[in-house]
Amino acid sequence: LISREKHAILIFDPRSCRFFLERGDGRNLTYVGDLPVLSPVELKGGETIVLGKTNCLFVPLCGDTFNWT
Repeated sequence: LISREKHAILIFDPRSCRFFLERGDGRNLTYVGDLPVLSPVELKGGETIVLGKTNCLFVPLCGDTFNWT
């Protein structure tokens, strides 16, 4: 149910310190909660990302108040 390569793409924009999730090349959809990811979706933290039957909790490790650089 999860594609082996590029099922979904998680992007970090270092200029704005924001995260985005977009569709990859897989046949099956990726969901944020109950909504399918059909175009890039901004992630704030605490969202559930669903890949096949796997639920993942998104926890950003940097943002407005902290950056690794």
